Parts: sequence; structure tokens; C-alpha cells
Amino acid sequence: MEGTDFDPAPATDSDSDRAPAGAPGVTGRGCDERAGGRVAGLDCSERMLGRARRKSASVEWTRGDVLSLPFADASFDAVTAWDVIEHLPDPHAAAGELARVLRPGGRLVLTTGDVGSLAARVSGRRWHLYTLPEHLFFFSRPSMKGSAPPPWGVAP
Repeated sequence: MEGTDFDPAPATDSDSDRAPAGAPGVTGRGCDERAGGRVAGLDCSERMLGRARRKSASVEWTRGDVLSLPFADASFDAVTAWDVIEHLPDPHAAAGELARVLRPGGRLVLTTGDVGSLAARVSGRRWHLYTLPEHLFFFSRPSMKGSAPPPWGVAP
């Protein structure tokens, strides 16, 4: 996001023998359908969407790209992205796009590994989330805090 200190560390291991990065799993967006809200989910993989549809038929599943969301501005009270941001070629653009579909006062909730965590520091190159080339970026608490413009915040 423009004007922030968003500083993810790019993945650089060119010796990895893993397959190229694929679809990063389903990201859900919306508010609680039990409260009468709309729940929508998005993935770039039709195969993953098929699995998601079988598990959650009441969700409005859509194939798309998080860098160009097929939703109107201010569409959702809450947006979630579980273990997605580290897979994306442009985390800044993704964060901006996720923010675009949030209503004023809405919540963006995302998870990602913490490259600065004790587990990552102790494990070194054997840390379980150093999966190249699937993970294009690695984040730490300071880099995530730098990416959160006011009034957003970062919780542990």
C-alpha cells in the first residue's frame, strides 16, 4: 500500500525443487451468515472451489484473483485471508484490493507466518514455512505493523 513501510522479505531460493506456486487456498470474505449476512469466498483454482462448494454450499463461491476482486467497493463488513498474502506476487496491491471491498469501519483479518518468530529463528532454513517457491514473501511483526495504515492495527 502506497506510503507505508510495508517491507516483506522476498523469497529468493532459486535451488528449490518444488513446483511453481499454485492457488493459495480459499479466502473467505463476508459477514456471519447466521446473522443474516452475505458470505462470499474466492479462489483462483476451480479444483479448490469445487472442494469448498462441497463443504459450504451456502457460501457464494467465486473464481477470481485477489489482485482484482470481483466485488464492488465497500461490499463487506469483514474480509479474511488465511495464509494467502505470502503467496502473492504483489502483497501491496492485494492489501489495497482487500481494503477496497471493506466497508468503512470493517475488519481485515489475515494470517501469515512470522519469519521473526522464535520457531523460525531456532529452525533457521529448516523452518516449516520456508517453502519456496510457494511462499513468495516472508513477513515479520514489524513488517506487518508497517503495512497497517491508521486506523488499522496489527494484533499478535
